[in-house]
Amino acid sequence: AKGSSDQRVISSAMFQPFASCVLVAFSATKLGHVRRSVCEGWADGRSRHKAGDRLRDKRRAFLVCGPSGAGKDTILENVRAKLNGCTVISRHLTRGPEKITGIEISTSATEFAAMDSSRRFLTTWSSHSTQYGISRRAVHQALESGDVVLNVSRSEIPGLEQTLEAMGCDVAVVVIEASPAVLQARLQSRGRETSEQIAFRIARQPSIASRNRVWRVRNDADVDSAVTALLEILTGTMKCSLWVMPAVNSDIFARTKQLIGVLADQNSVAPFDPHITLCPSVACQSDQIESTARDVAKEIGGPVEVVPSTATVSETQWNRAVVLEAPGVSIEHASLAARRALDRCGSAVNLSLGGYAPHISFLYGIHPDVALFASAVEVTGLRLSPFQCSALCVVHTPTPAWSNWVFLARIPL
Repeated sequence: AKGSSDQRVISSAMFQPFASCVLVAFSATKLGHVRRSVCEGWADGRSRHKAGDRLRDKRRAFLVCGPSGAGKDTILENVRAKLNGCTVISRHLTRGPEKITGIEISTSATEFAAMDSSRRFLTTWSSHSTQYGISRRAVHQALESGDVVLNVSRSEIPGLEQTLEAMGCDVAVVVIEASPAVLQARLQSRGRETSEQIAFRIARQPSIASRNRVWRVRNDADVDSAVTALLEILTGTMKCSLWVMPAVNSDIFARTKQLIGVLADQNSVAPFDPHITLCPSVACQSDQIESTARDVAKEIGGPVEVVPSTATVSETQWNRAVVLEAPGVSIEHASLAARRALDRCGSAVNLSLGGYAPHISFLYGIHPDVALFASAVEVTGLRLSPFQCSALCVVHTPTPAWSNWVFLARIPL
């Protein structure tokens, strides 16, 4: 292998072809905030579609939802302190002040009923004996100076989309989520519900009914990585990576994914899907992710052949802890084609192939020598054959916390 000096060759073997597919991940560039203003005379009443409610120019409204235990309030509290030109709206709820977060307002049942009857809420809902409401005036005032983020129930999304669009806003939905195991651990630590209630809550995951773009933030790792992911969505600058990987219904995908899971368990880290990175991560505008992916796929021009070679390890590069090198004309052509397409889309990308070493990842993280070499021996034992990659995917990779990465788009080659 011709990687960095800390990469060590373990072994090599001959391989036979098999069918597979490609995934790609890359980043998205910052959307500039457009200067806008709100028409005066915005009525503090239930009527949501008056001409006076409309913005002179479009603002953006983000509807954030997700299951209990996903960490929505914690993430939004951290995000609020870092936002410029975007306001996280505090919501009213009928809990005591000792049971609320920094983005909630404790309101008695009597006060809540009075606010509701006087039409001071943009929307209200009830969950687990608690009433929630979003202040109409707070949203109105925030839209005068910038975009808004609303922490809402997924059941309220269709109605809020209609209301906010009638006011002239561009609306997007953001789902903050976590794996069932992480949700269970967090809910149990709260001590508010029985094991049966927690199991029911986790199993009850209704779909999102939205006619707009739905973004997802994974919160399985540290909070900071989830905060970074949400900030990128809100600002429009999303860092992603381009991958290639075996077809999900292929035998090689199943075998490789199984070994990745075994190595992750042995080394106490999170697993990931089998993939090959096409080029360094880049930045593209969030509203151009799918069109950019289509441009990249068109430039590549067809399936990409991957030829697995030798297993190498690295004690210092977390994303190359244990990999199977995959050099070859086809994959290098695909990498250069992807860079050319990204460059045309305005992404800052190095068109040179210098330092690019295509590889199949099997283990991430920083690990002791003995663990790396033991893992590399198992990777060599797979004896992978050459394969073709036939799909391209976009993956949001804002930080090295790979358990929080989210797939954004998939384009056939």
